[in-house]
Amino acid sequence: MGIGEVGQPCSPWGSFACNGEGTAELACEEGWYVLSQQCAGGCFLESEVEPLASVRCENELGDSGS
Repeated sequence: MGIGEVGQPCSPWGSFACNGEGTAELACEEGWYVLSQQCAGGCFLESEVEPLASVRCENELGDSGS
């Protein structure tokens, strides 16, 4: 729950997940994960409370100081 890949089966419809690399947000549409948006700053799980995981997609790269 909360991690998936494009083309994988998913449930429930309308839920969201991050891809395994943490670079994109996925949406569950018609029972399959599809790309929702790229996350330049990373995709993070906020919570994994059933039945929906909460994800956060950062669109800006954070300033890591390096």
